[in-house]
Amino acid sequence: MARHIYFPERGDFVHLNFSPSARRELADRHYALVLSTASFSKKTDFALVCPVSSNTAPWPFDVAVPAGILPAKAGKNINGVVLTDQVKSIDFRERECEFVAKATEEILDEVLGKVRAIIDSDDPVAELDS
Repeated sequence: MARHIYFPERGDFVHLNFSPSARRELADRHYALVLSTASFSKKTDFALVCPVSSNTAPWPFDVAVPAGILPAKAGKNINGVVLTDQVKSIDFRERECEFVAKATEEILDEVLGKVRAIIDSDDPVAELDS
């Protein structure tokens, strides 16, 4: 029987292994939000993702993920933030990427908007602070 291969799709929350990492990058297994399409994943074996952190200290590049969207870990509800300033291109097979949930349209739109502001703006900090 053929083994099913999961291809990450834009708007999917996934669980994956970010190790190895460098300096202040997230390490070990964390949730992430997929920005790229399934067709990109199928063609390249890569996916563009933004990690999710439980550190919810105010930061203009973060997008809130309310409790109840992501599965609980160790019996605790997860409410965190998508780190839009830490976009990563990952080899989803090597990083043991697993689908966990779909983002709401509102979360996905806000994340994509902040990523675009970082890429397109001459001063994304000022733009996102306003």
